[in-house]
Amino acid sequence: YKAQPVIEFMCEVLDIRNIDEQPKTLTDSQRVRFTKEIKGLKVEVTHCGQMKRKYRVCNVTRRPASHQT
Repeated sequence: YKAQPVIEFMCEVLDIRNIDEQPKTLTDSQRVRFTKEIKGLKVEVTHCGQMKRKYRVCNVTRRPASHQT
């Protein structure tokens, strides 16, 4: 896999041409397909300023991040 934003990776996996035309939530079949591809990969967060944290993906949930506890 190449280094790229997660959104771009998702668009490639799900054959989404224009992210603006995609509904806000993924269908269950899209979520399952994307989970199979991204599960186990390491992602680096860029929203924490100078702190470069890396996490291994274990799952993709149905709920948006804003509703996670």
